[in-house]
Amino acid sequence: MVRLPGAARRVFTYRRCDECGMMVCDPMLSMGELAEYYAGIYYGRGGVKFPRCLGRILDRMSLGRADWVASRRSAGRILDIGCGEGRFLRMMRKRGWEVHGTELDGPARDRAAQIAGCTMHRADPEQWEVPDNYFDVITLWHVLEHSPDPAGLLDACRRRLGGDGLLVIEVPNLASFQARLCGVWWFHLDPPRHLYQFTPRALAALLRASGFRVIRMEALDGVMGAFGAAQSILNLAIRPRECLYDMLRARGRAGCSWPAVLGSVVFFPLALAVGVLLSSMETALGHGAMLRAAAVRDDASGAGDMSEERAGHTG
Repeated sequence: MVRLPGAARRVFTYRRCDECGMMVCDPMLSMGELAEYYAGIYYGRGGVKFPRCLGRILDRMSLGRADWVASRRSAGRILDIGCGEGRFLRMMRKRGWEVHGTELDGPARDRAAQIAGCTMHRADPEQWEVPDNYFDVITLWHVLEHSPDPAGLLDACRRRLGGDGLLVIEVPNLASFQARLCGVWWFHLDPPRHLYQFTPRALAALLRASGFRVIRMEALDGVMGAFGAAQSILNLAIRPRECLYDMLRARGRAGCSWPAVLGSVVFFPLALAVGVLLSSMETALGHGAMLRAAAVRDDASGAGDMSEERAGHTG
């Protein structure tokens, strides 16, 4: 059990499963209650979520994801669930894919809808206007931890995925070194928006129970791993948590006190240096802050087992 302050100064509890290590946020808020935690600065201010310099870094991250997917499947139909502003879909569109996305109503969805050739669907899987077995690839980049019903979402994905289609999931890795070191101040806990926290064992078990066969599981870091470690270090001493991250999204108008702002700015270079070192070390040892899994339907022909492409520690 972990108790920690979240947005709006409410206290949330994460209850841990002793068997697989997965944690569940308590109280589990309704979709209506969660809506207030996605308002305000969550999607940034103005026409984009982040400043241009950080946006370029996120573009590089999306490019890496696009290369990763394209190296495993030829161009076809792809659905990116929780596509945000559509950075990843833009990359896939340039590679010749038929792109589809889902996102909650709001500014991010509006931006994604402007992508040429992109079909946007409702966030509710029951409202996806596509037949079963339609997509060649379905991706969930840091979405599953936000879902009140991850098993139901995966079931919807399985029905819409073609027989040899690929499901790709990326979530925060609760078994990472930085999660263990920073505890309740870990950046990627993000209560109460992150309703579930997954270990590799928990994610693999959920996928199996949902009718998927895991063909690859890896723990990695990348840009958000290093930044997340830096922000986690700042969280240990500066309140409110995620002050620097919120300032970036809000263009400096996040409502943090001046001491918090000053401390975040002054100590960020040192925190980032430590974060890069920690990120590099945990990635090399297979305990990165991000957990990425690739899976196929368990009835797909030619599907291998996890040993065929396994990379990184999944303990």
